[in-house]
Amino acid sequence: MKKIFFIILSVSLLASCTKEEIISQPKEAENLVLTTRLSDSISFADYKASSLKLAIQFSGVNIDASELNHDVKSYKINYYSVLNNKKILLSALVFIPESTLEQKIVSFQHGTTSAVASSPSNASATTQISLLFAGMSSAGAITVVPDYIGLGISNTGMNPYYVESLTTAQIRDGIYAAKELAESLGNSVSRDIYLAGYSQGGYVTMATHKSIEQSPMSEFDLKASFPAAGGYDVAGVRDFMLRQSTYSQPNYFAYVAQAYKTYHNFDEPLALLFKAPYDTIIPTLFDGLHSSSQINSALTSDVSALLTEDYISNSSDSKFDFFNDRITENSLLDWTPTIRMHLLHGDQDVTVPYQNSIDTYDYFIDQGASTSIVTFTNLPGSSHGTGLIPYIEYLAGELFPLVE
Repeated sequence: MKKIFFIILSVSLLASCTKEEIISQPKEAENLVLTTRLSDSISFADYKASSLKLAIQFSGVNIDASELNHDVKSYKINYYSVLNNKKILLSALVFIPESTLEQKIVSFQHGTTSAVASSPSNASATTQISLLFAGMSSAGAITVVPDYIGLGISNTGMNPYYVESLTTAQIRDGIYAAKELAESLGNSVSRDIYLAGYSQGGYVTMATHKSIEQSPMSEFDLKASFPAAGGYDVAGVRDFMLRQSTYSQPNYFAYVAQAYKTYHNFDEPLALLFKAPYDTIIPTLFDGLHSSSQINSALTSDVSALLTEDYISNSSDSKFDFFNDRITENSLLDWTPTIRMHLLHGDQDVTVPYQNSIDTYDYFIDQGASTSIVTFTNLPGSSHGTGLIPYIEYLAGELFPLVE
């Protein structure tokens, strides 16, 4: 079904990619107070609502095509954010509906990728990710899709994978940059924003939701978020993996370890966590050139062959505090949402375990969150991979009426 959906989209969509057209020139950084975020933008593609509508109608995916009423113009943008007290340049895709109505913003956070070539802004206009966001924008929302630090134009550093403190600023600044672009084109932008994302994007979505509740954005009001299939309780994902004999996505755990060593600056060697030769291989794999599948192939799905016996058997020992404390620090079980949150997860997911979302939901409710504020939706029969389409269907059903 998923394959058919995107084949039909690719064939049916009449997307016209224009030559690079600079909308604004890069601005020099004077200090770390970001009064503007947008650096420069180029045209990416134009999408006809009629083509999007037709593609959805014949896709077999349960999305109300009648909601897709706006032609869409899209852009690649470069924008400023701050990392370790330094101004950095990041990139994103922005999709803007052709409408005179006031437009709300949806920020969609993508799932795990380690290869710069797989960044959203490096996609072509007719790939599945581009078509997906064009459709979302056709329903009436400005849609921004950040690449993340270490991806897209920011390809010289490590993605702060599941590093909460460095995750949220890049999303917040991307939303501001999208508004600046839309207003420069004459569009009217609402204060209302929505957050959505799957897998790592689910974690980034929830972390950003938390950040906005604790430190509101001056120009925006968060109305709702839709995090799905994320490892919000990072410690819970670790414990799940340590109980398995095999784990099909060893790159996830290696990604977390290398990101924490990079951004939390611990001196302890990876050899305390990973057996040879993987302890020395891992730092070479997250260079922006290797895909997730290539990293998985370079590692092993045999947990006892990947990780040291000491860590598997004695992971709570204080000798591992350098790593475990960072895992606890970056878990998102230390707050209570007061703004609408739709949690979703497939009940057959053994990559990012389904129970992780159940535990997160239960924690929020136990801490006093209203069941009308935080909801949990099971995606029955869905694995980590197959859960994406039912998640998109749910997201479209809930979001389209809110942004039209």
